[in-house]
Amino acid sequence: KTLRGIAMESNSVRIGRYEVAKRGVLMGRAMQTYHDLCDGPDFFESAMKELKMNEVTYNANSNAMIEADGSMQVSREHKVMFIHIPQTGGSIIEKSKLFAHPKKLPIGGHHNIADFHKREGINSDDFTSFAIAGHPCERFMKTFDYLKKGGNGNPKEVAWANKLLGDMTVDEFVKKGIPSEYGHFKAMWSFIFLTDETTRETAMKVDNVFCQQHFEDVEEWVQKQYGSVVPREKDDLPTQKQCENLKPETRQAIDDFYAMDYCIFGFDRMDTNKCEARNISKNEYASRVQSCFASLSLETKRRLRKEYPDHIYV
Repeated sequence: KTLRGIAMESNSVRIGRYEVAKRGVLMGRAMQTYHDLCDGPDFFESAMKELKMNEVTYNANSNAMIEADGSMQVSREHKVMFIHIPQTGGSIIEKSKLFAHPKKLPIGGHHNIADFHKREGINSDDFTSFAIAGHPCERFMKTFDYLKKGGNGNPKEVAWANKLLGDMTVDEFVKKGIPSEYGHFKAMWSFIFLTDETTRETAMKVDNVFCQQHFEDVEEWVQKQYGSVVPREKDDLPTQKQCENLKPETRQAIDDFYAMDYCIFGFDRMDTNKCEARNISKNEYASRVQSCFASLSLETKRRLRKEYPDHIYV
């Protein structure tokens, strides 16, 4: 009754950046939340009748939620979301029609699984999720080159990249310290794991994790599951291996920085083609994040607790 009262009195509600003058949106959101969390009946049909909303109005409200998703890689039609870990080939996935926005808004950005779960009506039970993991050292080198070339070309990012890297070589940059606060340098596992604040248990929250080295696997999966072709060009995925030419001390520092990624996803420091990510179950992922963290040095544990306070409790 309280929720109905709120809905009846609301002339407009805000969904993301958008002000929507539809009281039924709040009604639908409130009732669907009750349905999702408490296993209650689906109230949309009754809400439509009570508020005298016709099908056109209801669909408009749904479109408002889609608009509020903005550039996020989520399809409410297919009930699928893609967690785009930086520098793992995710931009190619975004070119497919799987996430085509009804108003042709560009799709992009790097959101972790928690960001998706904050979206209205999106949860891990109803939506399928997938991500791509790449070799940690090679991914770092791609990020370094990406920033050296000015990032995405946006003037602010170009200025920021120039300030961050300047004229430094990769050896000088790594020696100074890799800045984990910049999304492109964040560890991959932090994008797809969530830690329960009550139980302090960290769990894998993404259904499918593919290996960038075997990109054809994700292409085949997307086409088979959703009938959407991934429009990859011949040179979209660079094959040049850069880490083998690094100075030993630089390579060691990079590998140490991404020690959790190596351990959790089963990457090999020297064999860049080895990746176990696709064959690991969610239960095994949960076990790995605990055992991998336990194997780290005390200094590294302290660093990770500071860098990822929402994840590291063990």
